[in-house]
Order: sequence, then structure tokens, then C-alpha cells
Amino acid sequence: MNPSRALLPFVLALLIAAPAWPAPPPGADRLQAAMIYNLAKFVRWPRSHRNRELRLCLVNASPVAEQLRSVSGRPVAGRRLNVDAAAARLSRCDVQVYGVDAVPLAAAERGILTIGTNPDFLNAGGMIALAVVDKKLVFDVHLTRLREAGLDLSAEALALARSVHR
Repeated sequence: MNPSRALLPFVLALLIAAPAWPAPPPGADRLQAAMIYNLAKFVRWPRSHRNRELRLCLVNASPVAEQLRSVSGRPVAGRRLNVDAAAARLSRCDVQVYGVDAVPLAAAERGILTIGTNPDFLNAGGMIALAVVDKKLVFDVHLTRLREAGLDLSAEALALARSVHR
């Protein structure tokens, strides 16, 4: 597939987030869900994960939960997305999404991506933090943590990040 075509959904999600709004923006949960879904498309997953569904689990992410449930069943990097709002064991998740009042419970296990809607999520040990800055939805990436977990994020996605910590 043409790389610029593959990047199109991600860029469109970012353009949707571009209009100005008072903080917190109305519909921020929808925009955050779109960002999370599109970021998952640009993660390079370990080979051992490629032939099974992509399980996304929510930890105190209630404002975003309903929006993420609406994309359950859709494809992500050739895998079917399964959104689980009540995961009993987070270690069985491929993506852990933390709400604004939640921080990662522990260092992420191999093959697990952590995304938080708290702007301080990276300082708390997370991999990708979503935030509203200057009335726009942005994301920051801790690339070292991603790679330590056996994951990587495409260069196209990294180029769109507000900051990349190494």
C-alpha cells in the first residue's frame, strides 16, 4: 500500500482535532478515541501478536469508553479490534487506555501499549500521552518505553507527535 495512503486516516483524525474550542473541548472523548484507534494502526506489533485479535482495555477511561466501543470489531493492522471496558487481567491486553485520573499500574509488559488521556501520563510511566494544548488535541511519545516493550511506532506517526522522548 502507498505509505501516504496508509497515513491518510491518521492525518484526517488530526485535522478533525485542529479546530479551536474552549478547554476541555466538546466531543474531546470522540477525538481522543479516534486518535487512539489511529495510533494503534501505526504501531509495529511483535510477530507473536499478529495472528490474533487486538485487545484494547480501558482503565478508568469512561469518557472515551463509549466512543472506543463503537470501533470494536474494526480492523487494525490486519487484526480485529476487541474493546474491553472491564478487563479482569490487564496483562491480556495489547493496548491499555488510561483515563485522566489513572496512571499505569506498573511498567508495561512486553507487547503492551499504554496510552493515557492525562497530560502527565509519560511522567507516570506511560508510552503515549494525549493532551489538549492551545485548544488542539496533541500526543507525546516515550519511544524508549515503546521499544523496551517490543513495540515501535511508524516514522509517520512520530513526525506528528508534539514531542518524542528517548
